[in-house]
Parts: sequence; structure tokens; C-alpha cells
Amino acid sequence: MYRIFCCHGAFIIFSADSVNKLYPMFDEQMFLYNEELYLAFLCRSKGVNIYYTPLVRIEHLEGASTHSGNERLINNNKQSFRILYEHIKNNDF
Repeated sequence: MYRIFCCHGAFIIFSADSVNKLYPMFDEQMFLYNEELYLAFLCRSKGVNIYYTPLVRIEHLEGASTHSGNERLINNNKQSFRILYEHIKNNDF
């Protein structure tokens, strides 16, 4: 097990203690791509450590939910970065 700053992927396990410290964990306005970085900054601010455990294996098909030709998804991604930037700017991370 390795302590890391930020995890990336569709599979995250939370302990009951971390849920109590982090709740609410995600900003419902945020769309794809930024929730992991948002969560990393939130964990840092609340004193919750993030660990990578190589013994746990999850197969994830990268990019299966999006493709570059979809303008709506591209616009939502830009909006998500704006929301993440504003949240970090306005909070003590």
C-alpha cells in the first residue's frame, strides 16, 4: 500500500471514517474528469489520506463514456474545470 496525493479511476473505496470527515464528498455541478482532483484537495484539507493498493485490480475501459467528437461532453468538461478552479480558489486547500 502506498500513500498518494490523488487517485484516478472509476473505483474508489471509502472507509466509514473518511465518509464522515468528507461528507458531502462531491460537487453535483461537476461533470466528469475533475472529481478525482477535487477529492484529493478535499482529503488534504480534511486530513484524510489516500492510498493506492496494488493488490486490488479493477479493469477500466478508459474513454468508453466519451469521445472527442461529442461537443456537449467537451463543453461539460470545460464547465467542470471552471467549477473545480472556482472551488479551489474559494476554499483553503
